[in-house]
Amino acid sequence: MLAELSKPIIITMAVFVGLNISTFIMLLLCYRKVPQGKALVRNGFSGLKVTFNGKIVIPLLHKAEFVDVTYKRILVDCISDNAFITKDNVQINVLAAFFVRINNTEEDVIRVVQDLGCENASKIEVIADLFSSKFREKLRDAARQFNYIDLDENRMAFGKRVMGFIDKNLNGYILENVIIENVVKMGNDV
Repeated sequence: MLAELSKPIIITMAVFVGLNISTFIMLLLCYRKVPQGKALVRNGFSGLKVTFNGKIVIPLLHKAEFVDVTYKRILVDCISDNAFITKDNVQINVLAAFFVRINNTEEDVIRVVQDLGCENASKIEVIADLFSSKFREKLRDAARQFNYIDLDENRMAFGKRVMGFIDKNLNGYILENVIIENVVKMGNDV
């Protein structure tokens, strides 16, 4: 009688262990690791979720995409017809590099993804289109506060002044640095 009772218990235990092992294997296969410098955006069954480590993505229930959150270098070139005027009325052209990235918070990644989509969020052309005119305007504002000689000799201070004019949080992106690469004096003083 004991042997007859142990046979269903053994079968039940085997089925239970088999189900647990298969569930564990399935979860391992559905787990998506996030590479360094990326964020995983999962959309679907449980809503929009962002992670920087890893998440379970179940096919048919979720769609998962990676978003690049590394620095992007946006060059802003102010050509001669849009030259700036310095404090001492010197007309200049400026070449500046702005370093932006998506802020590493779930809220900011969601904001950027909802505004631009995962694919466009990391394209330099798209980011440049978003911010170039604002960056150019702030370069112009900062140039008005410097004499040409001071501006040319102390580009780091000029870059810091430009950063001071720009809100650090740019709709989910963050401005990390501004480097003034070139300052060229144009023809005659104004």
